[in-house]
Amino acid sequence: DDSVRIVIGVDLTERKRAEQNLQERMRVAALTADIALVLTHEDALERILQRCVGSLAEHLDIDFVRIWTIEAPNIVLVLQATAGGRGNQLQAPLGAHLGEAEAGHVVRTREPYLTNDMPLDSRGGDVSMAAFAGYPLLVDGELVGVVGLFSREPLSEVTGNGLGSLANTIAV
Repeated sequence: DDSVRIVIGVDLTERKRAEQNLQERMRVAALTADIALVLTHEDALERILQRCVGSLAEHLDIDFVRIWTIEAPNIVLVLQATAGGRGNQLQAPLGAHLGEAEAGHVVRTREPYLTNDMPLDSRGGDVSMAAFAGYPLLVDGELVGVVGLFSREPLSEVTGNGLGSLANTIAV
């Protein structure tokens, strides 16, 4: 057989990555618009926070989202709203002392915290989750709470950055 075979390979990895990045940016943009509507149409804080976590869970397709506020004098994080985007909403304690797990880390440092290695992380969180992104809710420099995303799948930088800007909006 004198036939010649030519094989041409094309690496589509970069193209797939760009398409995924664009899809994530579109989800974050839709989420931002949804949160803006919630904040302009709702008046009760409980409904605002619940609709915000619902929108976050739905648009980002993550396992669950929580918003805690800081309550004095016992200095505890009080769960104000929770929603699950994948139909597996987990039960949560109503209050947790500051310093516990990932949300407590955000409170202590007053900085965003993102990990895609929760089972390996030393903060003692829920090991059934792979990832956590938490952001402090700051109003005029005062810490009023924390918003946290939990996922069994790794969270991207696009999602983390989107949550960071929305956390500032939700806090106010």
